[in-house]
Amino acid sequence: MNTNTPLLQAGITATRFDGNHLAIREVGNAAFVRVHAVTDAESAAAALRSLGFPASTVPNTSAGTDRIALCLRPREWMLFSEQADSAQLLAEVRAALDPATSGASVAVLPQSDGLACVRLSGAAAPWLLSKLSGVDYHAAEEKGQYCLRTRLAQVTVLVHHHQAAGSAAGGPSQEFVYDLVFDRSIAAYLWNILLRHAPHAAELVRPGQ
Repeated sequence: MNTNTPLLQAGITATRFDGNHLAIREVGNAAFVRVHAVTDAESAAAALRSLGFPASTVPNTSAGTDRIALCLRPREWMLFSEQADSAQLLAEVRAALDPATSGASVAVLPQSDGLACVRLSGAAAPWLLSKLSGVDYHAAEEKGQYCLRTRLAQVTVLVHHHQAAGSAAGGPSQEFVYDLVFDRSIAAYLWNILLRHAPHAAELVRPGQ
């Protein structure tokens, strides 16, 4: 893991928790790029697709496996990759969205250094998230892959529900997980909140889940 991950910088040395029905770990090397199309969202989405990001213009949708495009609103996306180098990815996106070739007026913003990402998996994960915010995550699971912005433990978080290549909880590959993306400065605060409520979330898991 990169020694500059948000949790390690905040003094949290144990960046993984494994409990009953729940695993929590930091995704420490993810690359994030935020894209805001001022005009012509469809042209911008098409340019992102040419890079392997299956961008939609429908808010709260998400698509992709490693090169993932999360639609925050009709003209805005958060691009996410665990495998790509952040600087190289930023350069690729800027080149693809050059107004001279894409036909769109687009702001491309590097976000890798400013964000943290924590992944939750296991049957207790939706119970833990429901304890800390007002979203019914069990009902939302029927949507499959999606994203939403909400407040979790009084802080703003982007929640991304998707299939992971490999399981953080030691379960089958392609298990659905929840990624929490949030401001790097609150990494320690949110991590400690998650750990504090994890035991009760595990108690809420129904038999057979």
